[in-house]
Formats: sequence, structure tokens, C-alpha cells
Amino acid sequence: MRRLAVLATAAATLLLSCGETEVRVAGPSVPTGTTGTSEPTGVTVGTGPTGATAPTGPTAQVPCVEAGTLEVAAKANLFAAGIAELPHPAGGGGGVFPVCVVIPSGATTASVSDATGEVTFNATGSPTSGPDGDSSGSYAGGTIEPAGAVSGIVSTARVGFVAGVFLGDTPPSAPPASLSFDDNYDFAELLPALGQVFYIGDGAAADGDLHAFVVPQGATHLYLGIADGFSFAGPPGFYDDNDGAFTVSVRFDFGVD
Repeated sequence: MRRLAVLATAAATLLLSCGETEVRVAGPSVPTGTTGTSEPTGVTVGTGPTGATAPTGPTAQVPCVEAGTLEVAAKANLFAAGIAELPHPAGGGGGVFPVCVVIPSGATTASVSDATGEVTFNATGSPTSGPDGDSSGSYAGGTIEPAGAVSGIVSTARVGFVAGVFLGDTPPSAPPASLSFDDNYDFAELLPALGQVFYIGDGAAADGDLHAFVVPQGATHLYLGIADGFSFAGPPGFYDDNDGAFTVSVRFDFGVD
């Protein structure tokens, strides 16, 4: 199993802003990546979250579950968060619905830990990647566009990682601005807006400290899945040639230290 190392951090801490969102990261930002040109095709059957039945049609939402140890399938389409369809405007299949986690009343932050597993994103089964995503350059990804009720995401150095999005009981009428991570994956705290897709990876910074994901006002559910597209670029899609799954532990905390 090929585990991907978290990039070394610089000494300075930068504060990046995108719309209503602040990202506290360690290290410099880098230019936005380019779009990809190709992705192998193939269809395999995936699974839903542990203890839940995988969806069998475009209106079969997976039931929401409590925080704990959960399985995130490689086919988990994060752009289906909060809606009863599987968007895949790029083609290649819409995969399965993302994991839906109920946010307890009064929770202020979420964290993800104990992330394990490996996945592949093409029919040949190579390359494989862990929860932090693929950073080998095998895919020319960088920017995946919004779809459904949620934003896109910009990530030039890693693709295929565990990603998340907070939503309320009613999805936003239009997707918010997309967050840009580039090489800024080693943040301590992330403050996403409702509907903004964000990087989770294995849930930890290089020093082992867990990322703190601040629950935005009005959020009732946290969705976990993958942001995929044609070579991880452009409109979402190409979920049906993904295989494997990640296992993660989700926890909510109350109050501020």
C-alpha cells in the first residue's frame, strides 16, 4: 500500500480567504493547476457506508448515520450531497451517494481520524492511493467544477482524497465559491461555508495533529465522499471506474478550547 506523505510545512503560517471561508494553513500557496485530458474507463460495483445499504437508483439516498467509524467508497459522489440524484455532467457514471453524517446539536467542530484503506481510480487498478489522495502526477487534475448543490474544489498537488461538505436541512439554491487548497493541505483549522467542498485526506497534519473543521451556522449534516471528474478536472463524473474504499472515524466536539 502506497501511503502519500504530507508535504513539509514552512515556518510561517498564512491566512487564506475564499468568500465567507477562512483556511488557516502552514506553508506558501501555489498556482492553480491545469485541467486534465484523459481518464481510463471501466465499470465496477462499489459500496456505501458501513452498516448502510448502497443506493440502487438515482433517487435512493443512503440514510444518514451517527458519527463513528464509517466507510467511504471510492465511488462516493460528493456532488450528490443533499439531493436525490447523482450528478455526473462529465459522463463516466455517477457512482453512489456520499456518506451522510448527522451533526449533533451544539457541535462546534468535526474531526476525522484513523483513516485507512486504498482505492483506484481507473479500470486497470493502478495507481492506488490512500486517504490523502494521489500526488504522483498520474492524473493531470487540479480544478473540479461545482455540481448539484455544492461547490467545486481546486487541488493541484493531490487528487482522489477524502473530501467533505457541510449542509443544512435545505441545500443552498446555488453552489458557493470553490475553495483552493493547492499545496496548503497542512492547515490546523478550516472554516468552510455551507455547501463548500473541502479537503479532509487522512484528517491529520504532518505533525499528527488533527485538522479541526468548524461547523458552519445552520449545518445539520456532514457529507463525506470523493470529488472526481475526467482526470480529476472539469465537471464532475467518472465515478463508475473507481474501486475500493476508505475507513475513517468521525468525531464532533462541543465548545471552544
